[in-house]
Amino acid sequence: MLAYEILNEAVADDPEDWNRLLNKVITDIRVKEPTRKIVVGSNRWQIPDTFPDLKIPENDTNIILSFHFYTPMALTHHQAPWTAIAEYSGPVNYPGQIVDTLNYKGLSEAAVEMMRSYANGYFNKEILEKIMMPAIKVAREKNLPLFCGEFGVYPSIPEEISLRWYKDVCEIFNSNNIAYCHWCYKGDFPVVNEKGKPNRKLVAALTAK
Repeated sequence: MLAYEILNEAVADDPEDWNRLLNKVITDIRVKEPTRKIVVGSNRWQIPDTFPDLKIPENDTNIILSFHFYTPMALTHHQAPWTAIAEYSGPVNYPGQIVDTLNYKGLSEAAVEMMRSYANGYFNKEILEKIMMPAIKVAREKNLPLFCGEFGVYPSIPEEISLRWYKDVCEIFNSNNIAYCHWCYKGDFPVVNEKGKPNRKLVAALTAK
């Protein structure tokens, strides 16, 4: 019932640095634990785009591939204080254009650049699935299970908008046989409030089949 994850959200300038490290660790683990499940994510925060660069031992059937999914950041991290786009406090939308670019007025140059480069854009269910496909394809090619170890929405946007995103993402997971774990239970991305009361609408979206 126990699996090891070598490192959460590795970030290396050269993906080969991560490949060398994870393969060394897996090799060492296999000396004593040949059947232990090992969770492995790709370089740079385990985003799906970097899965084609991931190298793992051949014919090891006890590896679980893992990616994280917070796309698009302008929606999932709206006003999250640790992000470069935190200063944007205007409306968001999903599906469709997440933030109207006319609302960039008043933002710093750094925030606008971040919105343009990776946070904002047009998104729907089909586009989200396409973004996940690099991870899905690698898992299929290697005949290994795929696990989304983190996904969620910072609770600063209208609930009906976040629930539309959750519904689409969970449907993609289920249709592609992807196991998943929400980030988190309490805290910044809560499923329950400070009194332990669950958000029933969110729970329903997360557990729908």
